[in-house]
Amino acid sequence: MLDFYLKILCNASDIFCSIFGFIAVKESVPFSIKMGATRKNLFVSVILLFLGISFLQSIFANTLHSLVMWSNEQLSINTFNFFHLSQLVTDTWMSRVIIDTAVMFFLLSFMYVFGLIFYRTGLIGGGSVAGAALIILMAGVAQGWLSDLLIDVFRSIDMTFFYQLFAAGLIVYALSWVFIRMITTVKVR
Repeated sequence: MLDFYLKILCNASDIFCSIFGFIAVKESVPFSIKMGATRKNLFVSVILLFLGISFLQSIFANTLHSLVMWSNEQLSINTFNFFHLSQLVTDTWMSRVIIDTAVMFFLLSFMYVFGLIFYRTGLIGGGSVAGAALIILMAGVAQGWLSDLLIDVFRSIDMTFFYQLFAAGLIVYALSWVFIRMITTVKVR
């Protein structure tokens, strides 16, 4: 049972980052602009917030992971194991922190930009982007190229992939400048 709760805790941080990235737009952007923050200050402060959240959550989760695994060794408990992406490469504390930081930062950045699309263009623009992404996803599943892509990624996965994922998160976040520089405090409905 403890295994179930710890798996939920580790996956909950990824789910939290996805939801927080989306909600951060609705909560922080209008308030910050009303309080006098410039768009450049908002852009820089949000990326620092995302880096801090992803890094601190990965340190917390992996420290808890290490403590539980150490206590299991001391008590000779063999009934459960953790599954982590780092087991596909080198399973060390540092590699788990790097992997979790990259994944969480990418999720935060991606969902932040997605939230900015909804905030800037309203339900029509955001729904159109979500619908187009869903159509591409379904076409990829139907034609089989999406499963081939995922198989190729997992066959050749190494630490470089997670560095590239972090860089992709930076690029996705850089795209948010397009929406932030023209944003208003009045939300489009």
